[in-house]
Amino acid sequence: MPTILQRCDAALDSLLGVQIRASGLARPARWLLDTWTGGATVSGESVSPEGALALSAYFAAIRAISEDVGKLPFIVYRRVKPRGKERAREHAAYKLLDDRANDEVSAMTFRETLTHWALGWGGGFAEIVRDGRGLPVAMFPIHPSRVELRRNANLQLVYIVHNDGGGQVTLRQEQMFHLRGLGDEAQGYSVARYAAESIGLGMAAQKFGAALFGNNATLGTVFEHPGTLSEEALANLRESLATIYGGARNAHKPYILEEGMKANKTAIPPEEAQFIETREFQVEDVARWFRIPPNKLGHFKRAQGWSTLEATNTDYITDTLMAWLVRWEQEAHRKLFREDERAMLFAEHLVAGLLRGDQSARGAFYTQMFNVGAMSPNDIREKENENPRKDGDAYYTPSNMTSNEEAEEPEPEQPAPPQPPNMVPQAPEEIAKPYVRLFEDAIGRCLRKEATAAKRAAKKYAGERSQFAHWLGRFYAEQQEHVCDAVSVPAEALADVHDRPAAGVLWANAYALQHVRESQADLLSAFDVGHVEVACADWLEVRAQSAAADLAERIAALAMGASNAQDNQRN
Repeated sequence: MPTILQRCDAALDSLLGVQIRASGLARPARWLLDTWTGGATVSGESVSPEGALALSAYFAAIRAISEDVGKLPFIVYRRVKPRGKERAREHAAYKLLDDRANDEVSAMTFRETLTHWALGWGGGFAEIVRDGRGLPVAMFPIHPSRVELRRNANLQLVYIVHNDGGGQVTLRQEQMFHLRGLGDEAQGYSVARYAAESIGLGMAAQKFGAALFGNNATLGTVFEHPGTLSEEALANLRESLATIYGGARNAHKPYILEEGMKANKTAIPPEEAQFIETREFQVEDVARWFRIPPNKLGHFKRAQGWSTLEATNTDYITDTLMAWLVRWEQEAHRKLFREDERAMLFAEHLVAGLLRGDQSARGAFYTQMFNVGAMSPNDIREKENENPRKDGDAYYTPSNMTSNEEAEEPEPEQPAPPQPPNMVPQAPEEIAKPYVRLFEDAIGRCLRKEATAAKRAAKKYAGERSQFAHWLGRFYAEQQEHVCDAVSVPAEALADVHDRPAAGVLWANAYALQHVRESQADLLSAFDVGHVEVACADWLEVRAQSAAADLAERIAALAMGASNAQDNQRN
């Protein structure tokens, strides 16, 4: 007998002339999948954001990015004059982002969930509950399937939230925390929807593998009988074969045949069917959709040693995670702080822990930064998650290793002694000498990355100069930014000695442009004669050292010239 709800649905169907249908998300009906994906994919698989999680590569990508974003400390800071920041623990948003979003959900679970939804559905949503002062006191996640974005009569974006009971609630922008993925101005794109064909192929290959090994890892066996079997005998034969020999556990049981029957196997090795290659390609294809290194999905086939993996992990942080961290920080700044607070308050992730290298690399970096006065002992201890020491806040100058406070104390005025005729100002190379090692390490890291990539590309495009040249253009379009970032820190430190810190970035940009042009020219010439590996070896031996010395001297000379010009103007 139909239920009351079923009779109401039937009445609505008759009245409106349309069929009212409902479906859950755990096992969505075919009509819901067709509505979401536009129908089944070419592979025959229907893909939804929830159903795609059954594909291991898709699940691993969602999990890696969501968990890594969620586990990072997300701290609310207050700006301190004239510069610096301090934690704003008393602000209501501090607890929501670092401790718990509400009484039932921790901060990590909350941020992990919204990131997961933003990756798969295109947007992660949470209702913001505020107190009488307008400060946020709780945030409650809302599944994207229940949220509809619209513009009201004033063209303002509002969120229509559909409740389980059939009603709906309209939330204004300030009431909804909306983490958008890549997309238009209102809604992010769903990776599951746009990558449906790629994911569907992976799901089909996965089902093929399960069926393949569930049937003795063969594509089939032909049984030959000298006579003709009746329908009953044929049914009994099929049932007995499936019971005794079906499944991977029974793969090696011997066939026992009667009445002169013969068994002819028609197995095709999975390699010949390109099954393994297809599954490996799907891991890389899913990684491409999420802009994530394949090693983060457990795919290490193309990794070439620890140094390559370490560089890949750094690229993962800067190229994959950083965009999501910025999205979180900007949305928190828009929605969790009042208008009068935004000038002084901001939220920021602590990513230094993920960027730490091994102990020897960290020790060398800290030594260099300490020697140029850029870090104090307590700065280093803070980076290593250690408590400060009592006398560890002093900074030291590289010239005489005295504290900056002592170095800046005014000396008693004394008559200047006459300058001997042969006395000359300090040369730029002497000023630059303490910084050469910093530049050499930065340029060396860039060259090692370029050498590894160039040797691999030279093998891939052997004999195809145009293809190799095209690869050079694409690679160095991105590498120029990495080079600039690498040399910016020592360039700014050296420029700061001459009270020109802003000029350090300009000099770093100029060097990065020169660097990539020189690298491209060297590699293209070496490719023409088949000596790319030789050119890369020469880079690692001499280029980093000579380029570092030249860059440091040029910056010192330019800074000295600018400082002298300023002194002349003041005089």
